[in-house]
Amino acid sequence: MPISVRCSCGKKFGLPEKYAGKKVACPGCRNAVRVPEAAAPAAEAPPAAQAPRARPAAAKDRRPRVARPAPPPPSEPEPPEEEPSAPPQDEIACPACGEGMPASAAECPHCGEAVPGDAGEEEEAPAAGARGKRGALRGRAGARGGRAGTGRRAARRGAPAEGTGGTSGLAIAALVTGLIACPLFPLPLILGFLALGDIRRQGKGGKGLAIAGMVLGGVQLVAGIVVGAFLAGAVAIPGLTGPRSRANEVSAIGTLKSLSTAQEQFKSAACVDCDGDGTGEYGYFQELSGTSNWRTNGGLAGLRVSPPFMADSLGTTAAGAAGIANRSGYNFLIFLPGAAAPPVQEAVPVPGGDAAQANGQETRWACYAWPTSAGTSGNRCFVTNQEGQVYEALNAAPLYDGTAMPVASGNAAYAAAGGNLDGAVVSDGSPASDGQVWTTYSRSR
Repeated sequence: MPISVRCSCGKKFGLPEKYAGKKVACPGCRNAVRVPEAAAPAAEAPPAAQAPRARPAAAKDRRPRVARPAPPPPSEPEPPEEEPSAPPQDEIACPACGEGMPASAAECPHCGEAVPGDAGEEEEAPAAGARGKRGALRGRAGARGGRAGTGRRAARRGAPAEGTGGTSGLAIAALVTGLIACPLFPLPLILGFLALGDIRRQGKGGKGLAIAGMVLGGVQLVAGIVVGAFLAGAVAIPGLTGPRSRANEVSAIGTLKSLSTAQEQFKSAACVDCDGDGTGEYGYFQELSGTSNWRTNGGLAGLRVSPPFMADSLGTTAAGAAGIANRSGYNFLIFLPGAAAPPVQEAVPVPGGDAAQANGQETRWACYAWPTSAGTSGNRCFVTNQEGQVYEALNAAPLYDGTAMPVASGNAAYAAAGGNLDGAVVSDGSPASDGQVWTTYSRSR
């Protein structure tokens, strides 16, 4: 007799008695439903045996006798209830007719009712099912990736495990371009990034090659930046220092012209007159700027000029650099004739006055100007004298540069190296006594 089963979803269906107490899948919601036990039929009571009629007793005994019921006939023992056998693992109950059918069948072979494929699956034990599924996932991922960890990561990302698709060609290209001093410095970095993406997507090998290529590319990039900065500086520095050098040269020429005017004023004032003839003599920067007493015969007993004829910065710098004044990237040094050759250059303290030198110092003087840093603060060298004319040279050989390589002789721009500022500056295009070719300064050049 079929057993009526009602699911919690409201679906009602019947099953044979052999599924009593078992779990089956509801055809409506696919949830597991336990089939109730079949109700046992009520046993009919055997008819009571009719008591035999009692014979009348003796008169003297009038008590009624109660008839004893006859014992019931022996009944056959009921066969023990068979334990319903569980359906085989590959068999399910048809939701329509209740007969057994293969779990993989699409329809019932008894009634022809179509049945979904997983209608008879029983609910798995939660703990065992979860462990089984996780174990299956680990096993499959490990088989695909060769390593359990790599397989799990690849399975989560939906990508093949690393190393299953061969070596990435982009990784090899990144390493090769990194080993070669390629002018395209970012190329190994770009190829390395592309190779890492290719390895993740395609499961290829060569991750180490890609990283090595990126490292080499980074080294090349840094080296390229350093070299590029050096080249840019080499190109830009001359362009930056050129205008400043020219400005310093113009300033030096202006200082020499101002010195010519100051010398004439100093001489006219007769501040220094060591021979007492009433004719003044030319002076040094420290005297012209009022930072030192002027010369007297045999010493420096004179006063200090006030107001000064030159900026006091020239006298101050001369006093701090052995008589070599400094202004705007150029050094300046004054020479006056001595009693005999060679000329006497400014020093610290100022050379004392001497009547024997007075006549020469009343008529001649020379001042040279050269860069404090040749090639940076200026290029050319200049000279002027009592004529008031400024002369220039390319400062080629010998090179006048700072206080370490100063103009060593007052006769440098003159023809005679052993003279005493005699004659004039050589400006006809031939080398002077110092080897430089001096020419008259022209504003147009």
